[in-house]
Amino acid sequence: MIELIFGAEADLDLYVSDPLHETAYFGNTPVRSGGEHAGDARCDAPAPRVEVVRWHDPLPGTYRVGVDFPERCDAGALTAHYRLRVTGAGSVRELEGEAHFGRFDPRVLEFQILR
Repeated sequence: MIELIFGAEADLDLYVSDPLHETAYFGNTPVRSGGEHAGDARCDAPAPRVEVVRWHDPLPGTYRVGVDFPERCDAGALTAHYRLRVTGAGSVRELEGEAHFGRFDPRVLEFQILR
C-alpha cells in the first residue's frame, strides 16, 4: 500500500507506476496488475488528506511513485509538504518531500518487490 499524506494548502495527486508500466491514479483505476487508487482527496476534504494506491497481490518488479500539485487550496500556496508511506511484506518505508505548484514529479520514490 502506498499512501500520500498532505495538508490543507494543496490538492496533491498520487501516481504509482507498476512493473507493467501502467500507472494507477484517480483517472486510471484499477490497473491490469490489480492496483487500485482509493479516491481523489480534493480541496473540500478535511486535512490531513490521504490518497492511497494498493495491490492485494503485487507483481514482482519496479514500482515508481509520482506526486502532482495541480491545484492550490490556499491561494498563496506555492509549495506543499507531504509524506509518502509504503507498507508491505511486514515493513514500512516513509519519505518526506515538498511538491511545487504546477509541477508533476514523476519519480519521488522507486522501490522493488521481489519474489
